[in-house]
Amino acid sequence: MPKQRVQVIHNSTDAPKKAGAGNFMIVHDEAVNPAICAEIIERFEEIPLVEVENKGGNKFLPVDEAYHTATHRYESQGRIHGNIYPGHLFNDIFDMVGFALAKGREFGEVNYVQIIKYPEGSFFPWHMDVADDRDSGTQILMLNDNFVGGQLNVAGHRFLTKQGTIIGFNNSTKVFHNVEPIYKGSRYCLAIWFGLAQEEEEE
Repeated sequence: MPKQRVQVIHNSTDAPKKAGAGNFMIVHDEAVNPAICAEIIERFEEIPLVEVENKGGNKFLPVDEAYHTATHRYESQGRIHGNIYPGHLFNDIFDMVGFALAKGREFGEVNYVQIIKYPEGSFFPWHMDVADDRDSGTQILMLNDNFVGGQLNVAGHRFLTKQGTIIGFNNSTKVFHNVEPIYKGSRYCLAIWFGLAQEEEEE
């Protein structure tokens, strides 16, 4: 997936020489307007739902090759995942929420974007991300809060799922995290996986 560049600023001489030297979490509380969240949900529901094959390592490939690099939705373990590839929706999402995303070396370039729907009864068990070992940071935007359950846990820290709130953390391939079961309603979130900026990787 093509990268979206963000400015990386290094001001502190005490900053770690390499990403991943320490774990951190960032909370931007109710940073995105509810109307924007609702629009993202509405557009997610319009994305084509396709059949996929499990290729292992949490990788799912559409049976229809036309969707290998095109935005689509698929079902996995009771959840609906929307893979957002570069295009109108991808650009519109970053136009709408880019101002609220955390900045920094771990959030240098966008590796992957998903919108995920957790219907009632679904959850995501404790795991460490394995899809891309280049991932250095993850940010999750809570798109709604009219459901019961579904709290996000990161390394033992439990977060309330208030609409418009962004949770960011690094080392998703090394830090356990999960989503608790949904007891009532459906939970929607926007998940963005980041890698280091290209110049950081070269260093």
